Amino acid sequence: MTAQSMETIFIDGKKHFMASEPFGQYLMSITEAPDFYPPNTACWRGYTGTWKIEDDRLYLVSLNGYIKTQEKEYQGIDMNYFFPHQKSVFAEWFSGEIRIPEGKMVQYIHMGYESLYEKDLLLKIEKGIIVNRLIVENI
Repeated sequence: MTAQSMETIFIDGKKHFMASEPFGQYLMSITEAPDFYPPNTACWRGYTGTWKIEDDRLYLVSLNGYIKTQEKEYQGIDMNYFFPHQKSVFAEWFSGEIRIPEGKMVQYIHMGYESLYEKDLLLKIEKGIIVNRLIVENI
């Protein structure tokens, strides 16, 4: 598998990239998730999200992707497809860990999010709320 493009997350107004896909849990929770189409091999999930942390809560602020239609054609979608008229959505569906690589890449691995960076910020989240933060030094 090709190394995957990371989603963006803003923490304290600062832009980071994350090696996690919290929107995947939302898709598993709905009864009829659309069939996403990957725009390239660096985005097999077929969508890209932008997130923010505000008051220790995780919010989805943008989503762009491609889905298959009944006519077997592909259509671009945005956040309105799932959350009409909302500019920011509290990610209460997500529980798990978000990995935010920091510093320089020290080892490239051509698979998923396996590349190694100087350190990782790990956010443990329960129902959309940060319950723990941990920095892991990788070198």
